[in-house]
Amino acid sequence: MSFDEWMQHVDRVVGNIAFGLSVHDLPDIDFRGLYDAGETAQTAAEAALAAADFPFEELEFPD
Repeated sequence: MSFDEWMQHVDRVVGNIAFGLSVHDLPDIDFRGLYDAGETAQTAAEAALAAADFPFEELEFPD
């Protein structure tokens, strides 16, 4: 998978997690480094959202 295809996948994952936000709405992180290291799009999306202080705990539902 090319870097551009991988970034499109990262963008879709971000949108799925963050209610339609785009990776382009978030602060820049070293996406190329993550890609070169073999990280998944899911991991990169989560890293980008974490860098933007996305409130992941609010997504958890009580038992």
